[in-house]
Amino acid sequence: MAELDSKTQEKIQELQGYEQTIQNLLMQKQAFSVEVSETENALAAITESDDDIFKLVGNIIIKTDKDKVKKELTKKNELLNLRLKSIESQESEVTKKAEEIKKIVMGKVEIKLKEIFPVGFIFIVLLVKDIFLGFFNV
Repeated sequence: MAELDSKTQEKIQELQGYEQTIQNLLMQKQAFSVEVSETENALAAITESDDDIFKLVGNIIIKTDKDKVKKELTKKNELLNLRLKSIESQESEVTKKAEEIKKIVMGKVEIKLKEIFPVGFIFIVLLVKDIFLGFFNV
């Protein structure tokens, strides 16, 4: 089979880079989401409790002011949510770029396959396209 031109191969590598970036962003997003959930649970527990509040500092547990802990957790929650929004924005931008490149690459692949195979074998183009899209899963 004839090789794809170097620009198309570069686009494929670029697409793979975007896919890796998307995976990294998804892992960060998941980690921040877990931390947001834990922070919200801690805030809820503090709000519902009338008992003393203790905080782990290094290797020791100390009694601390309830309002101070609420402020700290609220601020932490705000920062985590801000970071989550930033990651989601990055993810959206990278996904959009990946989709654009995927369209370009698929167009080149379809043209190359049409050059190689007679019209009766066009179904192969569709098969390869589905495999390609499944591989990158963007």
